[in-house]
Amino acid sequence: MASPVVRQSFLTHPLAVYNANVAGTKMLLDFGLERGLEHFIFGSSGAVYGKTSNPLIKEHEFGAVDVQEIANCYDEAKRMGEMLALSYSVEKGIRHTSARIATAYGPGIRDDSSLAVNTMLKEAQSTGKIVVGNPRVRRSFTYLSDTTRAIMFGTLLGENGAYNCGSDFVHSMIDLAEVISGKTGCAVENLQGTVESTMVQDVTKLNNIGYTAKVPLDEGVDRLLNPNIARDVAEVVADPKLQPKWSEFAGKTVIVTGAAGMLPSYMVFTLMALETHMENAPKVIGVVRNLARAKEKFATLSDNPRLELVESDLSTPLMI
Repeated sequence: MASPVVRQSFLTHPLAVYNANVAGTKMLLDFGLERGLEHFIFGSSGAVYGKTSNPLIKEHEFGAVDVQEIANCYDEAKRMGEMLALSYSVEKGIRHTSARIATAYGPGIRDDSSLAVNTMLKEAQSTGKIVVGNPRVRRSFTYLSDTTRAIMFGTLLGENGAYNCGSDFVHSMIDLAEVISGKTGCAVENLQGTVESTMVQDVTKLNNIGYTAKVPLDEGVDRLLNPNIARDVAEVVADPKLQPKWSEFAGKTVIVTGAAGMLPSYMVFTLMALETHMENAPKVIGVVRNLARAKEKFATLSDNPRLELVESDLSTPLMI
């Protein structure tokens, strides 16, 4: 499920956040039920946890969310999207997976993204220097191929419910700045801010079904600067624990919304790559906001009849 993810959008266009995560989610669930929906995967976020003092957050641990603070519209919308998926699972009998994405990064990151990886790279390229205000803020950084694997592990090897889709690669902001400095040759200025914050989504639940992140931060930044999506996708498809489960997609139709986005596009490329590993690979319908841009992103698949791109912003029912 695609949604505005830039904080400024939460402040100025909160209704768009709700339209995607709540109204759009319900529309998709109803649309799917009319067509034999079996499994609904909701792209959620660590934002659902709210404000918590726990630095390592398990799937069942939640903090408070101030519902009178408009910036929290994203947190609440993601919570409601998860509850919708759960409610339809309980009442209608479909399978559901809520993939709580951690700090994902990789090729295709939006220019206006507020992710630290993006802002630091832009700063390095434009000014030759990265200024780190609060060096002791720590997050888990998860490269896109690992995020994709995490979602697939939860979907194919997990049970109904939520999974933290992140990694054990936990780094401070100064660590990140120094890695980028090493790749770009830029300077790093440490302002020695006093904020200490560690918010890491515990991936033990995924670890217990065989998932382990493979791409450390240093290598991930290399891959971001020198993208090779075909290599990344090939690694996902070749995962030895996932390979026996790919057959669950045989003969199916998979709808991916926001398909031209950073992470959803990796899902599309992964599903399309299954044809090299199985017979009767799934058909993929990619729902996008801008058809021309999507065609450019998926140009290498333009002649493949298994991919259909549909222009829609989910404010109206899908016409498929």
